[in-house]
Amino acid sequence: MGNIILIKPAKVDLGELRWTCNEDLAVDDLLSFFAENTGGTVYKAARRLNMPFSTAYAKFQKALRRGLLEKYEGKVRLTARGALYCLCKGCAPPQYPLVQLKTRWDTSAPLWQVGALAQVVLAALRKLGMSLYLAPIEKLCTTSSMLLLVSGRSSILRLSEILEIPERIFTAALPLFAEGLYRIGLAWDTGDHYIIGNSIVVCKAPCLGVCRLQKELEDFRKKLEEFMTAPP
Repeated sequence: MGNIILIKPAKVDLGELRWTCNEDLAVDDLLSFFAENTGGTVYKAARRLNMPFSTAYAKFQKALRRGLLEKYEGKVRLTARGALYCLCKGCAPPQYPLVQLKTRWDTSAPLWQVGALAQVVLAALRKLGMSLYLAPIEKLCTTSSMLLLVSGRSSILRLSEILEIPERIFTAALPLFAEGLYRIGLAWDTGDHYIIGNSIVVCKAPCLGVCRLQKELEDFRKKLEEFMTAPP
């Protein structure tokens, strides 16, 4: 490994985060119901919103075509795109769409990390000129791959500058970004840290107490040497 660059994520409050996008389908009221009611139905949404069923169903079809909602086991739920759309439009208190985004990405990361990565992702879509409706963000691994595309040949640490995002927000998002890279074999999980490339080490959470990085790196080097010297 080269000279280690250790990144310690900043813990942010949800109130510090800003989620913006240009998409507007006029389905905010319907999405607000599904943000707060996981596994609801269009019929229940129409009743709760005091909306004619035909109107609710038309909005459902519109959101379905754009990939904001999906049918699942006879019910309806937000997709990752739908959760991001809700964050942008303020359809519901942010913790609701963030919980659903966390579920779609299948991660145990805290909501503030999910929210920070959501802000980075939306900034990346604006940089790429890509519609939220077409974004490859339904899985965490494809989301991280897309961010690599934005960084190009630059270090991923320049993404904060490239996307014009406060460094504090970007570092808060890095552990979850690294988790996505790990899922496609582009990062290593050493326990309390992720290693990206040959020099970037990302703490999974703000370090509290004793940091185990030194021992983790020693164990990682041993495993790497064993792998390199193993017979074919």
